[in-house]
Amino acid sequence: MILGAGGLLGRTLARRLEQAFPDTIAATRAEIDITDPSRLGLEIERLRPTAVINCAAWTDVDGCSRDPAAAFAANAEGAGNVARAAAAAGCRVVHLSTDFVFDGTAGRAYVESDPPAPLQEYGRSKWEGRSRSPPARRII
Repeated sequence: MILGAGGLLGRTLARRLEQAFPDTIAATRAEIDITDPSRLGLEIERLRPTAVINCAAWTDVDGCSRDPAAAFAANAEGAGNVARAAAAAGCRVVHLSTDFVFDGTAGRAYVESDPPAPLQEYGRSKWEGRSRSPPARRII
């Protein structure tokens, strides 16, 4: 299941996965809104995916700065809602974040162990999403 399939990343990923896995479920915000935990949980339970890929986010950097509460509702609370709903249904989660959680001063490509230093609300809300989720198992 791909959440956020109406966005650029979600659409692209859905096209690729649907070729390899015809049973892929690609849900847009209108179909499954990650900021509505009750409906999200019901849909994941009803559709029973083996994995949930969370591409859903509010990515308007300027909009996030103008409305930090909405940014945190989508990017932080929404990520936690996805993780909790998937855990309750017993399926794996892949959550995609952004390099905006870093300040851009490293002079090299960032790695997951680099300390975050977001400069604006979008990056802060995406970084906060990791703490709203149950503990994760890293699978490589």
